[in-house]
Amino acid sequence: MTDLEGQAQHVTRGAGIRAGQERGPGAPAGQRTIRRHNRGLVLSQIAAAPGQTRVQIAGATGLTRATISALVDDLIASNLVIERRPAPARGRPACPLHLNPDGPAAIGIEIKVDRTSACVLDLTGVVRDRRTIDVDNSASTPKAGLRRSCQLASALAASVRLPVAGIALAVPGLVSADGQVFETPNLPGWNGADLRRLLAGMTGRDSVTVDNEANLAALAERWYGIRSTDFIYVSGDVGVGGGVVFGGELFRGVRGFAGEIGHVQVDPAGPVCGCGNRGCLEQVAGKAALLQSAAAADEDELCRHARAGSRRALAALTRAAGALAVAVSAALNIADLPMVVLGGLYARLGEWLAEPLAAQLSLRVVSRAPVEVRVSDLGTEAAMIGAAGCVIRHILASAD
Repeated sequence: MTDLEGQAQHVTRGAGIRAGQERGPGAPAGQRTIRRHNRGLVLSQIAAAPGQTRVQIAGATGLTRATISALVDDLIASNLVIERRPAPARGRPACPLHLNPDGPAAIGIEIKVDRTSACVLDLTGVVRDRRTIDVDNSASTPKAGLRRSCQLASALAASVRLPVAGIALAVPGLVSADGQVFETPNLPGWNGADLRRLLAGMTGRDSVTVDNEANLAALAERWYGIRSTDFIYVSGDVGVGGGVVFGGELFRGVRGFAGEIGHVQVDPAGPVCGCGNRGCLEQVAGKAALLQSAAAADEDELCRHARAGSRRALAALTRAAGALAVAVSAALNIADLPMVVLGGLYARLGEWLAEPLAAQLSLRVVSRAPVEVRVSDLGTEAAMIGAAGCVIRHILASAD
């Protein structure tokens, strides 16, 4: 039994919800579910505005002070909330309430073509530890790749010494609602793998979350990054992923596969893509295409060449921005979104991509409505943070 498996006996379960689909509490509920509902109501109030007192929460929720006091005591006993010392004041000072940073935590894992990363996220949304290993996952079987992921997760769990409430996995490609990889062109040996079942078995947990990496990255931006309610997220790496957020919620489409902007055709005469089509965005503006076009061995060298004013590197970045503009403007003309967020490799290259992309969008978006282009602060960590964030959001919504 790994450290991660052992902790599963002592902490909250049930993280196997579809990412971004948790149902948060609203107003006080009826008799059958009132206590659990109101626990969630109070916990959500504390999460939304840390530092509130019991009296303030009573006023915000409409619950009596006696009820609030009992619920807060319950949440403190459950290790979800802490009550800090009040600031010096006249009269009887009130104690501010906060989420417990040493309470239940979550592990988020991202499997990419060339590396696997994981992080531990606490209840307050702080990354307590993170690790990355370079590995050719395209040459691995799903079982071998997941086994390495579990070893990474176990090492993280041991390092932070927090109770791990759940685990979630981000992978590239089309992922079904039940955690199976429907299609992943850059990890062809993983097609059809039931990752949720495999990961649940390896970790000893009843349920885990498995979702598309760009969807989870977009949710991370919504919760912990730019915190906007309406945007399209575009992430560059070996592949190019996308996630769409409408009204604060992830848009999945009818079949759950929305956001695959990397496979929008931007050059009908371009190279054949792993998906079977020709001239897809990731074949023109993905990592491999960028490095080849810029004559750079890796991302570091590409950035060095660009900063040094290399014409070839700058031309490669300009072409990439143009290809992005073709694909992104098509999405914006359909969805009428006010913001584009550049993530992954594109975040690192934001100083060269953001301005020309914004200029192109101003010409290509038919409404001529202003479109803000933002560079993600979460960068290449967004997907694993979003994965862990799904577990945290579930804890906050259910108050278990």
